[in-house]
Parts: sequence; structure tokens; C-alpha cells
Amino acid sequence: MPTLSELLHSTVVEILVAIIMAAAVTTWGRVKDRWSWPTMILYALVSIACVLFIFDRLTQPSIPAVEVINEENIESKIKAWLDSFYIGSQKIRDDKSYFNYQLPAAFTNPPITIARIKDRPRYLTVLARITLAEDDKAFYAKLSEAQKNEVAMQLRSELAKAKTGYILDFAGGLVDSIIYQQVPISNALTESTFMREINEVGFAAAIVNDTIELTFLRMGKPMLPSLTPDKGASPH
Repeated sequence: MPTLSELLHSTVVEILVAIIMAAAVTTWGRVKDRWSWPTMILYALVSIACVLFIFDRLTQPSIPAVEVINEENIESKIKAWLDSFYIGSQKIRDDKSYFNYQLPAAFTNPPITIARIKDRPRYLTVLARITLAEDDKAFYAKLSEAQKNEVAMQLRSELAKAKTGYILDFAGGLVDSIIYQQVPISNALTESTFMREINEVGFAAAIVNDTIELTFLRMGKPMLPSLTPDKGASPH
């Protein structure tokens, strides 16, 4: 159903076109006996061209309103987008964030955190934290420095293809691997781009999981390691 402004716009266009056509017909009636046929044809063509030009200028398609995304409404937008995809979430108490939602773990992937951190208020942080299982920590600790460097290179090489941010804690025994995206809060952030960022972080987490499993297996671990999703994912 057209809005009131659209109805008024359409009515104004119709009135202007009617006035122009009436003026053209009136002028035609007054001067047709004094003008030659070529002059009258030219007058008719010019009148029609004027009517079409005005009609085209006044009936330009309306530009749809751009949905405003800002720091004030981003939390409500996130909840609405998650609900539209039937994705459950839990709000986590976090003094360092304006809000912090955690999406549940899926298959071997860890939970995903979605937060607006106070230190970076103009960005949305999408993050996953992957923690090695105890037997994998023990196996990694026994590796030589050369083997640990190989694990690091394998992970960095694969994560570079994913084009996500990452933090790999090699000094701490590769206990944690953090995958994250920093998404600007602006009108460019839509439901589809939001879901794409979540998927990209999830895919990168799977890359970390599979790369470590395959590398450890090649290095002699007797069975495939099992990465344990961190139940307390946090953007800090």
C-alpha cells in the first residue's frame, strides 16, 4: 500500500501534467489557423517532449531508507539477527564489555563470543577460543623445538588462508588458540554480513582443530587428538 507521501507525490505529478497538456491544447486551438503544418508538428513534438521530461523528473523512484546501525541499537540488532536464524545465545556478565553473548559449541567447534568491548566501542568482536585437551598438551610439551616450530608454521600458514585475526600462545604451551574478527559498527553491518563473520570465525576454528590433529598424528601421536572447546570463551 502506498504511503501518504507517495500518494501526494503522484497527485502533484498528475496535476502538473494535466495543466501542461491543457495549456498546450489551448495554445494549439488559438494558433492552429495561423501556423503552417510544419510549425504545428514541431510545436506538438516540443510539448510532448516537455511533458515527458517533467513526468520523468517528478516520478524518479524513491530511494529506500537505509537501516541505521549504530552503537545505541547494535545489541538489539544482534539479538534480532540471532533469533531470525534460531541461534540460541547466553548473555555473559562481563565488566569489560558493554555486552557479551556466547553462542553454544557446535560439533567439535568451540563456543563463539560476540561482544562490544569497552576498549573498542566502535567495533563488534566475534571470537572463538580453542583449548587443547590434556593429552594433547602433554604430547605438545614433549615435542622438540623444531617440531613445535613446525606446528606453529602449519597453523600460521592455514590461518593466513582464512583471513581472520588470531592469537596463538606458543610460549604458554599452545594451551589457547584465539580466532577473532573486529567488525565496524556501521550501516554496512547487516544480518547477512553479521552471519558471515560468525561463519568465518567458526571455519577458522575448524582449521585450527584439524591442523593440530593432522600435525600431531604425523608426528607420532598414537590417536587423533581431541580439541576441547573452551566453555568460557571471552574476548579478553
